[in-house]
Amino acid sequence: MTTAPNRRWLRFSLRTLLVAVTLAALAAATVAWIGSDRQIAAARRRFLLGDERRAQPAFLPAENELPFWRRYFGDQSRKSISLPAGATTADVEEARRLFPEAEIEMFPENLGLDRPPEPL
Repeated sequence: MTTAPNRRWLRFSLRTLLVAVTLAALAAATVAWIGSDRQIAAARRRFLLGDERRAQPAFLPAENELPFWRRYFGDQSRKSISLPAGATTADVEEARRLFPEAEIEMFPENLGLDRPPEPL
């Protein structure tokens, strides 16, 4: 009879296992956190670009600057967001949720923006 080869499997101490699991959990939490910030940046961009009649951002820089990873995703802080007078309360609440740093303003009903400018 032949004997089975004596294999020596990798051996880890309990401390090594604890450190490895902790590092894996930190890496997963970091990826999830950055992923949620990326989704927030995309939602803010969709709100501003999705419907041209809904919101007009003021491109003045806000006092509180966004973290560098949010700027990397193309997000910018806004000082104010101007909504048209016909905006619903859902639009206002969504603007407040997406842009907590911005002041939400309402446009008057007619500013004469619906007609072309008169020639000089």
